[in-house]
Amino acid sequence: MHKLTLFFLLFWILNCGQSFAAAISLHGIEGRVEVRKEGQAAWVGAQEGQELGGGDRVKVGKGSTVQLRMEKDTSVQLEEETELGIRQFDMEQDRMKARLDLALGNLKAKVGRLGKGSEFEVQTPTAVAAVRGTWFELWVYQVLGEWLSKLKVTEGKVLFCDVTGQDCEEVKAGEEKTQGHKNDAWPDEKTFEDREIEGFDADVEGSQDDFTEPVQEERHDDDFSNF
Repeated sequence: MHKLTLFFLLFWILNCGQSFAAAISLHGIEGRVEVRKEGQAAWVGAQEGQELGGGDRVKVGKGSTVQLRMEKDTSVQLEEETELGIRQFDMEQDRMKARLDLALGNLKAKVGRLGKGSEFEVQTPTAVAAVRGTWFELWVYQVLGEWLSKLKVTEGKVLFCDVTGQDCEEVKAGEEKTQGHKNDAWPDEKTFEDREIEGFDADVEGSQDDFTEPVQEERHDDDFSNF
């Protein structure tokens, strides 16, 4: 009996603190929503409750929407004509690490109260939004050959940086900020592992029941012409 107890104690000690790949699940699918799993070339129709992980992508068609649910009361609503990539999503005890790539379109994010050391980041072609405990909305669109990323914070605060991670500004509730980049494609990718962004320590828990209606922006729809 004592040997069995010792075995489970050692197992807990060895595994305590280790990170594991958590899953993001799809809910509230309306219209045409497709998923491309990591390592696959084809897009396939999304299923209610389907789980996604690092390397997977989601594409939402015209007049469609879907919600991505995560741990810690955190969710992301993807609006029509939006494409999102999941670069990383891991859990380590009370700490969550989520890194998302918004290629085009509009998302609304509710980020719950995260544990110390947690990270929730959304990268666009022109900017990076790093948050802890907030409500925000993010658009990516193209006007006259310039990629634009617009951030609107509903509650809490977001650290909004350019893609280099050097030019950062804290955007608070009720404020908006736009980052631009004159290019027909994404700038050179540089993951957050290669960046250091300091001076941001928000600790706000979201409590708003709903988002305000998004402002309609002109967007580049070529990526969805055949979707």
